[in-house]
Amino acid sequence: MNSKNRNRYIAISSMILLLFILWGCASQKAFWGSADSGFILNYRMEKGDILQYTISGNVNQSMEMMGQSIDTKTDFLSKYSIKINDINQQKNFLTTITIDDMSIKVNSQQGVINPDLSSIIGKKFGLTASPKGKELEYSGVDSITINMGQMAGGKQSVKNYFRDVFTDLPKKPVKIGDTWTSKDERTEPQGGMQVHMVMDAKHKLLGYEEIDGMACLKIETKGKGTLDGSGERNGAQLSFEGDLETKSTWFFAYKKGLLVKANSDSFMEATIAVSGPTDMTIPMTQETKSGLKLISPPPKK
Repeated sequence: MNSKNRNRYIAISSMILLLFILWGCASQKAFWGSADSGFILNYRMEKGDILQYTISGNVNQSMEMMGQSIDTKTDFLSKYSIKINDINQQKNFLTTITIDDMSIKVNSQQGVINPDLSSIIGKKFGLTASPKGKELEYSGVDSITINMGQMAGGKQSVKNYFRDVFTDLPKKPVKIGDTWTSKDERTEPQGGMQVHMVMDAKHKLLGYEEIDGMACLKIETKGKGTLDGSGERNGAQLSFEGDLETKSTWFFAYKKGLLVKANSDSFMEATIAVSGPTDMTIPMTQETKSGLKLISPPPKK
């Protein structure tokens, strides 16, 4: 083979090799999917990652007792960190949640309550979560309590303030405009009662939005649920039932696998029946607004 033919052979071979390389790159789909095939949403943190979030909001509650209206407003603010300690064989995240800062302020006709939360700042508890955001197991959280005082519900587990640390993600790929449903059922202590909640939610992928330089998918969630429970408080027996409606908009960085931001509103209408020295029925409404934001994502890999 003369040098001219040899050079032509090398050039053709190089072009074929380049085409195979380009074809291979084009055929490899991104692990988060695409707009055409559907987005595959998963949390994708790595061992050693630390994320810091802040959540703030307020609760406006109104009750009617013996012909009088009792209104209470509660403002809350918390900052917490999530450290990914390990990822097990099921690809679940084994995390430690650290309470970096927290404050609660309750305003009512009885005055202002500012519970001292200094004893829980820096406290840690464990949480195991799936790549789809399902919270599988808490550890060490029940021993961390907040004393709100008798007028504001007494001792409460801090767990009530760290529900849904990871938003649940769809099990199947989703495209813009797609909807999917989810159901949540739980029982938790609240105000001296064990409250059972069942919530049905419908989610819709609305589109794209950039948050702090991260490409995010914008998702809207609307939910309806029921609550019921019973317990004892200050020597009186209580029973509780109500209806709950929620609406939230949240932003998920689909390429990074991170929840970036969420804004939520909820409205509850309920009735509390009291039996004891005095029998009465107390109608109650409660409006809650909250906002969550990722303030310190893990470093870029």
